[in-house]
Amino acid sequence: VEREGMLRDVAYFSRGQRDVIDFSLRMALVKTLFEGGERPFIILDDPFSALDKTNFEAAAETVRALAADHQVIYTVCSQQRAIRKEQT
Repeated sequence: VEREGMLRDVAYFSRGQRDVIDFSLRMALVKTLFEGGERPFIILDDPFSALDKTNFEAAAETVRALAADHQVIYTVCSQQRAIRKEQT
């Protein structure tokens, strides 16, 4: 992974950052496998448990954007990591 102009091994990153990298890779795979307009459902089982509050909010926003085009089933063990649909 490139970080600050240098290539870094994934082990260099924190657990939370590795979770985000893994999530990104999986979503890229979904996008590649379902190019023809088919939209699969996506199951996420507490994927961001190692993120701090600030980084979790950014990840939650990504999940909300993903849910605009896909059915997302998101499970967590803690209310602090629950993602609520934004009120419009």
